[in-house]
Amino acid sequence: MPRRRALRTFVLLCLLAPLFAAVAPTRAQDAATPPAGAEGEYRDPAGRFSLPVPPNWTVEEAPGYVLLRAPDGDLSVAGVVVTADDAGAGVIAGWQIVDPAFDPAASAPDRLEVPSDPGVDQTVILTYDLGQTTGRVAQGLGLRVGDQVYVLIIRGDLETAVRRQAQITVILSGARILALERTDLADRAPLPLEGDRLRTFEAFVAATLADFGIPGAAVAVVSGGKIVYAQGFGVTGQDDGKPVTPDTLMMVGSVTKSFTTMLMGTLVDDGRLAWDLPVVQILPTFKVADPAITPKVTVRNLVCACTGVPRRDAEIYFNANDLTAEDVIASLAGFPFYTPIGEAFQYSNQMVAAGGYVAALAAGGRYGDLHAAYLAALRQRVLDPIGMDRSTFDPTAAAADPDHALPHGATFDGAYRPIPLANEAWVGPIAPAAALWSSANELARYVLTELRRGVAPDGNRVVSAANLEETWKPQVAMSGSTSYGLGWMVETWHGLQVISHGGNTSGFTAEVAFLPAADLGIVVLTNAQAANAVTTGIRERLLELLYDQQGEAESQLRYALDELTRQNAETRDQLGGSLSPDMARTLTGEYSSDVLGTARVDVEAGALVVDVGEYRFTLAPLRESPPQGPAFLVTDPPFAGYPVRFDTTGPSPRLVVGFLPEEYAFDRITGTDHTVEDIDRSPSVSKTES
Repeated sequence: MPRRRALRTFVLLCLLAPLFAAVAPTRAQDAATPPAGAEGEYRDPAGRFSLPVPPNWTVEEAPGYVLLRAPDGDLSVAGVVVTADDAGAGVIAGWQIVDPAFDPAASAPDRLEVPSDPGVDQTVILTYDLGQTTGRVAQGLGLRVGDQVYVLIIRGDLETAVRRQAQITVILSGARILALERTDLADRAPLPLEGDRLRTFEAFVAATLADFGIPGAAVAVVSGGKIVYAQGFGVTGQDDGKPVTPDTLMMVGSVTKSFTTMLMGTLVDDGRLAWDLPVVQILPTFKVADPAITPKVTVRNLVCACTGVPRRDAEIYFNANDLTAEDVIASLAGFPFYTPIGEAFQYSNQMVAAGGYVAALAAGGRYGDLHAAYLAALRQRVLDPIGMDRSTFDPTAAAADPDHALPHGATFDGAYRPIPLANEAWVGPIAPAAALWSSANELARYVLTELRRGVAPDGNRVVSAANLEETWKPQVAMSGSTSYGLGWMVETWHGLQVISHGGNTSGFTAEVAFLPAADLGIVVLTNAQAANAVTTGIRERLLELLYDQQGEAESQLRYALDELTRQNAETRDQLGGSLSPDMARTLTGEYSSDVLGTARVDVEAGALVVDVGEYRFTLAPLRESPPQGPAFLVTDPPFAGYPVRFDTTGPSPRLVVGFLPEEYAFDRITGTDHTVEDIDRSPSVSKTES
């Protein structure tokens, strides 16, 4: 994607990640104390604002502003307060204080106005275009309250910023304007979901699904020790028209992680495992990339999202047909560490999957059969005792169930369309992190078990209260009000603790959340890809109604929909490039990557197609490509928008997929037998040289 869009997307991820990535919208005024994983809090000497300080970041006070510096690389966040009648103008004025040599007029910023927190009159993000090859980020956030603009300025190396994105999120979302009052609902009981509140909630769910084009959803609410609401909306599949029910099976994605940590808790109860036991004492062959760190990695570290190992999902997608549980564990030896253990939130599906498989060993499983051992242990120790009889990891069994939903992927125009269930095969090797199928009703039983501190609805003790609550303890900061626990996200919402996790697969999105002190929980399942704004918006609206709070979920969802529509339009505007027959012939052939395996590039049905075995991607050429060679976007769900380019600067082209800093290159090993006439007949290939 163009660099400016990449930079704007980066800051949006930092500011709005809670909205789009399976966490409820954060509010700076909720962050009364620094979250877990923050080193401390900087308070402006003038009493105007405070900033959380991530671990090992340094604080430097300068005339008129404060500067927070990352411990490695070139990256800083500056805080300054200026007087202005516009938040964007305040950002520009702030730049002049922090860096008088920076000329904002020489690089017209991309301005984006986003929804404001309560009490804030205007919120603006300015992204500066520093050129295509600088590899740097320059962004400013302005929060205007009256004529005072509170400015945060991000500057530095883009790759360092990506590695430390979670810590930037902590600073930006945890910034607190001290003059603003905070709402504290800790002593207030939720209202019942009935009467007008129930009708308002149901109308909101139905309208939200319609606005976003979500085919179907199931919602369950638990309160006071029982299921008080369970309802299906929409259809199980666009092509079958069957209504969704509270018993409809859907994939729950990363909600599975909390099942894995509950399983671990049962093993700790039995003395077979300990949270702080080094993994090598259970699996001596376990390794990570740094030999000095290997013996220090504990069972807790596998599921805390705090080891510093980054997300590497491409290596699962591209190798899903060949990976075993043992391969997933072994792959950790090749993954880099972005940050030291415990310093920053880094999400790794392979790390959590390894945690589940190590738990299977502790339960008596055999190395070489860890996948089956994990499924058996979870069934015996968690699913059956809770009464989740229909929940399954077997996609064939789920598809044979008369009440199951079909996955739907997103397209460039914002619409959803059914995708083959085979597209979900990638979660198989990482089953403990993402592969569970369940229903709203059965997940409601799971939430009741959590709220009852490990006692299932029928009275069975599944796990001890102590080891269950250990999974709720914050381990590392994700944002100003949210930390990651052990397979759970731990948030403060208006003084109330909220435990939650979202889940995403290629065609499903889920959200499970509960408030321990209020004995309240919600389950939201949808058969649509990347619908986190919807699932968390539904959760947020329920809390607003039950605590009689000013409605913000609707405005946040309107913004999310507008932003999604804008981004889709921008993506479509990037398309429309063309290739000459000679260039198309040059690009076709067999490619190989040491990490992702093999890929074949062909011309089919008027387009370049990449076949990696597990998936086939149709490519659409961009209007503008980098000097290294032609660039494309994948058009097919569930990977619509995924970047693919070819580097033609060497003696043989290279196929490059993914986003920096995790791009993957394939070397071309053979050509194809396409004739010039075959390529000429392809409508997407122009006879004009590119």
